[in-house]
Amino acid sequence: MYSTVFDFQFDRAELSQWSELVRTTKPNNPHNQHDEVKGMYLDILMFKDLTEDIHVSLCEATGIAIDRETHSVGIETVKPLDKVDLHRDYSMGWQNPFTRKCNVMFNLTDVPLHIIHKDSSHDKVLLKNQVLILDVTQIHGADNRHQNESIELLSLNLRMEYNETVNYFKTLL
Repeated sequence: MYSTVFDFQFDRAELSQWSELVRTTKPNNPHNQHDEVKGMYLDILMFKDLTEDIHVSLCEATGIAIDRETHSVGIETVKPLDKVDLHRDYSMGWQNPFTRKCNVMFNLTDVPLHIIHKDSSHDKVLLKNQVLILDVTQIHGADNRHQNESIELLSLNLRMEYNETVNYFKTLL
């Protein structure tokens, strides 16, 4: 398996309130990322670049033990009427704080997200108020070609492998 969807209790309004801040914070260090790629916008920064109150708020809203020094948070916006081509997140070496093996993705919109894989038997649909655990070392993408709205996701990089992340989430259910 490359992706798992959980019905997971989280405070969507609380997470959504920080979207703009995550998108626009530009810390004075090399470890932030703003990219526009075909089909999406991606903004990532380290939790240590956010204030303590935001860190606490996100921990409380998700119920996840987020380490301020090593974990990162992102806002991924899938464009309407577009497709994120199949890709594999690139490896930057484990010492780079943005290296991703697995993303935890919270759907912050009412619009379902269609996650696609090279092997379509692994495709998933992420509905509002659900969480997707996505192995980003495997080929994946997203298809939003049939919807007129953007899909906004809050993503966490907990610096764990896919199976480790899935098992961690099972303890939170």
